[in-house]
Amino acid sequence: MRFPIDGLGTLLPRYEAVPSLGSSPYGNAYGIWLVRYENGTVVAFLDRDSHTGCAVAWNADYDLGQLVGNATVPKGAFKEPCGGWVYLVTGQVVFGAAPRGLDSFPAEVEGDTVVVDLTQLQLGLCRQRESLPECSTPVNTKLVRDIPPPMIPNWGHRTPAAPVPAVTP
Repeated sequence: MRFPIDGLGTLLPRYEAVPSLGSSPYGNAYGIWLVRYENGTVVAFLDRDSHTGCAVAWNADYDLGQLVGNATVPKGAFKEPCGGWVYLVTGQVVFGAAPRGLDSFPAEVEGDTVVVDLTQLQLGLCRQRESLPECSTPVNTKLVRDIPPPMIPNWGHRTPAAPVPAVTP
C-alpha cells in the first residue's frame, strides 16, 4: 500500500486508515501509524495493542518524561485507552501489561511515497527480561503473515448479565 510522504514530519506520527486490517473490540477500523525518524527511515505501526486488541492513538501532549522519571524525554506517546498502556514513538512499551511493543509492517521510502507491505507483520519487541515466542528481539525479528489475536481476545466485549431469578414472597 502506498502513502504520500508529504506532511510526515520527523517524530510526528500520522494515522492512515486501512479498513482491510479489521477492527477493534469496539468496532473501530484498524489502521497504521507512520513514523519518520531523524535518519529518514519510516516505520508503519499497526494501531493495535497486542494485549487487549484495542486501537492505540498518538497523544502529542503526553508527558512521558514524568512517567519514566526522565525530564529529557520528549513529550508524546502512543496510548491504548482500554487498559492505559503507553508506548514510545519507537513502539516500545513502557507502561502496562502488553507483552511486547507495537507490531509493525515493513515500510520503505520510494521518492515521495511510503510503501508499506501489508502481507507480513513484524511482531513488536519483547519487554525487557522477557523472551516470548510471540515477539521479536533486537537480534531476532519475528515476521508473521497473519495478525495474531490479542492476548486477551474478548477485551471490551461485555457478556450479557445472567437473568436475576424472581423473588417470591
